[in-house]
Amino acid sequence: MSTPDHREFTRIRSAFPVILDLADRQIDGSTRDLSLNGALISTPTPPPVGTALRVRILLAGHGGSPVIHAAGTVARSGGDQCAVAFSELVGEESYHHLSRIILHNAEDPGKVAEECASHLGLKRVGG
Repeated sequence: MSTPDHREFTRIRSAFPVILDLADRQIDGSTRDLSLNGALISTPTPPPVGTALRVRILLAGHGGSPVIHAAGTVARSGGDQCAVAFSELVGEESYHHLSRIILHNAEDPGKVAEECASHLGLKRVGG
């Protein structure tokens, strides 16, 4: 029996290179999954829970573009991974690229379209 998923946004599996920009250093990693409001990131040195950071998701590999830019906080950390909750997608292009990636890779694209229509960026419309 499966447990219902009560997440606000659809999550997809992914493997994009990532750079985590912390106040004192950069950490390389790769996404394991993505949603419009966060990512699970594999990295050999995950930052501790509560760390504020900037995330760069490199859609064309290292040094290429486009890049998704987000600000967030580490929500979970352990082993070789951390979960980052996005507080902001920086720039219209970041929201556009991320929503399209999720829409085109989701099991239920209709659900993703509804999620995007019911939110203004990361915030729910009317609630």
